[in-house]
Amino acid sequence: MASFEPEQITGPLRVQRHGNFTADFYFAVALREGAEGHVVVGTGDVTEGPKDGAARFERVAAALNFVVEGSDYDTVTAALTSPDGLRINLTGH
Repeated sequence: MASFEPEQITGPLRVQRHGNFTADFYFAVALREGAEGHVVVGTGDVTEGPKDGAARFERVAAALNFVVEGSDYDTVTAALTSPDGLRINLTGH
């Protein structure tokens, strides 16, 4: 089964949503054939938990792999590359 690795993850980068004034962050995910996907997370996901990049990237990869287990890799990749990206929760609240 295809899976995601921490080495594929970079970020987080801040995204300002102008319509509803909510600030989200996203992690970029390097995909096959040079494509890039986006994991959208809330402010709490960025400010809580590990502060070093490697640990954060491990958490994002683990969350993506959890979603893949409940779905499949191609479906997750399609969500990552959609205009809104794939929203996940890293902190559980």
